[in-house]
Amino acid sequence: SLDFLNVCALDQDDIADAAAQDWPDFEDCLIAMGAAKVEADFIITRDEAGFARSPIRAMSPDGFFQHLQETCNITYDFESF
Repeated sequence: SLDFLNVCALDQDDIADAAAQDWPDFEDCLIAMGAAKVEADFIITRDEAGFARSPIRAMSPDGFFQHLQETCNITYDFESF
């Protein structure tokens, strides 16, 4: 599964940059910074509103599966689990 995942480390400068941002949730800011650092396509979250300031598009898990179906013709079968 690491074929499509990028692992990212945030360093002291990233933490300082996040602390200087005016985000309501510091952890969400760190996640957005990490996503931008690895040039992620999306942030998958149940808290889309928390990423309103993110440069990376945030979407719900359901929204992500819908996106896969609409853009890639990939259907996830939830009933199999």
